[in-house]
Amino acid sequence: MSNVVKASSGVTSTTQFGVIGKIYEELFTDSSGNTMIRYLRLFKASTAVNAGELVGAIGSAVAGTDTMWLQGQCVAIATGGVRRRILYGVSLTAVAAGSYGWCVCRGVVESLETASSVSEGDYLQSTSTAGAVDNIDSTAAGSSEQVVGYCVVGGSSSCTAYITLL
Repeated sequence: MSNVVKASSGVTSTTQFGVIGKIYEELFTDSSGNTMIRYLRLFKASTAVNAGELVGAIGSAVAGTDTMWLQGQCVAIATGGVRRRILYGVSLTAVAAGSYGWCVCRGVVESLETASSVSEGDYLQSTSTAGAVDNIDSTAAGSSEQVVGYCVVGGSSSCTAYITLL
């Protein structure tokens, strides 16, 4: 049994082309030519999703996790400080409503949408801007549950980040 993505991770389709809930490995070559492994999940967009958007449970609430975990249905997250268990990954491509696509649940994403400027080393969390992340500014108890990854190359509207949602 293989867990390696055999098709392009840029593929989207109205037909389910993988197993919901399975973690797939992808050999990824970044824009600098470095090859690394990242882990992907197949998801079904309940509403249209853009490339680089953080996706997760419908309504960004625990009540939506059943359709996320059992059917792979996700939306662009539009709530700040969502806990990791409600998040699925970062979409690699634009996915139309009702179609399937890939999201990164662990590994490097080069064009993650940001709600504001983030800097190298910032821990990232969801924001009220649909699909975007921002630096986490709280060190309160439990705030580590909101960290979706960290910024490795900063930017004002997107960044390169290491995502860790497993």
